Amino acid sequence: MVETNKTFGLTRPQWAWAFYDFGNSAFATTVMAGFFPLFFKQYWAKNLNPTESTFMLGSANSLASFALVCIILWMGRWADETAKRKVFLAATTLVGALATLALSFVPSESPYIACLFYGMAALNFGLGLAFYDALLVDVSPPDSWDWVSGAGYALGYLGGGILFLINVIMTLQPQWFGFSSVAVAVKWSFASVAFWWVLFSLPLFKGVKEKSPEASEKDLQFKEIFKHLKTHKAMGWFLLAFLFYNDAVNTIVKMAVDYGSALGFESKDLIGALLMVQFIGFPAALAMGALGNRTGPLKGIYFCLFTYLIGSLLAQHMSQVLHFYLLAAMIGLVQGGVQSLSRSYFARFIPEGEGATYFGLFNLSGKFSAVLGPALMGLLAWSTGSNRLSMLVVIGFFFIGLLLLRKSQLRT
Repeated sequence: MVETNKTFGLTRPQWAWAFYDFGNSAFATTVMAGFFPLFFKQYWAKNLNPTESTFMLGSANSLASFALVCIILWMGRWADETAKRKVFLAATTLVGALATLALSFVPSESPYIACLFYGMAALNFGLGLAFYDALLVDVSPPDSWDWVSGAGYALGYLGGGILFLINVIMTLQPQWFGFSSVAVAVKWSFASVAFWWVLFSLPLFKGVKEKSPEASEKDLQFKEIFKHLKTHKAMGWFLLAFLFYNDAVNTIVKMAVDYGSALGFESKDLIGALLMVQFIGFPAALAMGALGNRTGPLKGIYFCLFTYLIGSLLAQHMSQVLHFYLLAAMIGLVQGGVQSLSRSYFARFIPEGEGATYFGLFNLSGKFSAVLGPALMGLLAWSTGSNRLSMLVVIGFFFIGLLLLRKSQLRT
């Protein structure tokens, strides 16, 4: 029986599904984009020069992405065959949260240990997204995928923004919370992310029911997946485009604070810009979801990518902190949109009952070049001594993604 009662356009299972984004986005915001890059430079790698720490941070992100590339498709296939996507999601959530919690115990000047726990958390965060994304087709019909996907990202920006704001206050006024130093406040922030991630995942595990695949679908082999890609060429072109442009998006998320820090901007300004992205991203993701429902997701993806490309070109010439804030506002308008519309557009290609496998392929496409993205950015900064030149990596990925996206028009 399909539930028809809705609150703000979402059924109870859809709300339960979307609230997972409310929880796990705290890792993407507080840890991945916010505090880890700064704390890594200033606390764990304080004896390294800026280009060396940038290289190490980029390498940690790339190694986590490489591990994800190696196992995500196989794990997605396993989850589909056993109809236990929620079990796999629970496991990755728990391991990711525990690794995040472990960061709060890493002592000063221990960059390798910090990178190890960060890599474990980032790996499980990425794996969990494949199982979470696959449940979109279980909680909503095709005509509402754009809206529900957008709502998930909107709640992600809201949840990540709320906890990030609390964490920022903790670091600005540590004495209010009984902390002896900013470093202690940052470590408690990592612990709060772990608990937040687990807490807001509970509605999904209670309120979402996943569909079991038909018996004939359980024997699907990987060669049939690639045969499907060969037959449905638009899907293959989209995955190839997504490989490039989503890596550029993720590289910006992971390296923006490091980039701003290298240009000499103060930590308070970098954190303030990230908060701006979160709270602009909340209504912007909802608006993009509504736009996708009306005009189709592909036009919205084009708009977002052109905006990103312009912003990346401008970032090469930043000289004032005001520029960083303006670019943060620009990114906030489109970041959630390009992610949510890409997810809902790809859902249109997926054979019924194969969500985790194909969303594993979707996340594989997004992460495969992420092995190169942050690493190339860090390597270019280290080899040239110029962080501005490292933006050429991001610009190139966006440009290639736009060219390939032209070939991915879905035909019904």
